[in-house]
Amino acid sequence: MSNYCEQLSSQLHGIRVPTEALLCTNMRSRDPNHVQAINVYACSITDSCISAAESTLPHTCSRQQGRRVPGWTEHVKPLKEKSLFWHRLWTDCGRPRFGTVAECMRLSRSAYHYAIRMIRKNEERIVSERIATAMLSSGRNFWEEVKRIRSHSTVSSSTVDGISDASCISKLFADKCQVMYSSVSYDGTDLQSIIDEINHKISQEATENAYRIIASHVKAAVDRLKPHKSDGCTDLTSDHLKHAGTDLFERIALLLNSVLIRGTLPENFIYSTIVPIPKGRDVNAADSNNFRGIALSSVYGNCWMTVFCSSSGMNCKVVSFSLNLRQKLAQIYVHLF
Repeated sequence: MSNYCEQLSSQLHGIRVPTEALLCTNMRSRDPNHVQAINVYACSITDSCISAAESTLPHTCSRQQGRRVPGWTEHVKPLKEKSLFWHRLWTDCGRPRFGTVAECMRLSRSAYHYAIRMIRKNEERIVSERIATAMLSSGRNFWEEVKRIRSHSTVSSSTVDGISDASCISKLFADKCQVMYSSVSYDGTDLQSIIDEINHKISQEATENAYRIIASHVKAAVDRLKPHKSDGCTDLTSDHLKHAGTDLFERIALLLNSVLIRGTLPENFIYSTIVPIPKGRDVNAADSNNFRGIALSSVYGNCWMTVFCSSSGMNCKVVSFSLNLRQKLAQIYVHLF
């Protein structure tokens, strides 16, 4: 992790900081160049986190992809090497059907294949023993390991409501989400009145008295994030932030202060991925009514909301310092798998 922090710090120092956009104190300013600069800056921070992790941290793949079986190294590999040895010797001897060499070749091969069958049969026991040993030696979290063992992946259907095209299935669920999120009626006049009131209060607010976010506030918010959580839209996870150093927190603090003053969120903060999942194990996956949507919110967005809603160190100015979120930016990016 120390290598990750060093590499991330090095890459962050190479990012051009849009000072003019971040330090702009004009709450009425909607300069598109400032908005674009802040979006690019936020994306650059994300790319730096992902790139630093890829270059310093080891990667793992699924056992199906890597064709790995628990217990292979301990129980199978020695027998495989022995079987290959006797097979090469048997080949060099002209592949005899009888004799000591032929018998040793058959016995070593049988022992090798028997070991493969045994580790596949006792896969759960081997994994459990490994976890117990690792927990006793390194103090790994018990319930996290149990959750990993008991977790299962649900096989998705290639056809939903008679539709087999992936893009059409995505649009089907997107339309359902749109209907659900717009099903609550509201009075347009009342809503506009609220918006006008917020804009008026913002125009009367003095920026020098506004609450300022510093790196320690961001770190406290990041510590409260759950581990291994992805935002869905990018490869960024909460672990990228939790294992980072002060350099990253300082740059995120600059972004959050810009949000407080300008009332405009970077696009990375507002994207949310809605993933449809089956309502149970044995439901008909070809019927869209048997799915419910879960939202994978932005990691930055979760961090921002934690900082904003935290009561530690907040003064009453934050309550009156309302956010003037532009309607064109207050959108949900629906990315369905």
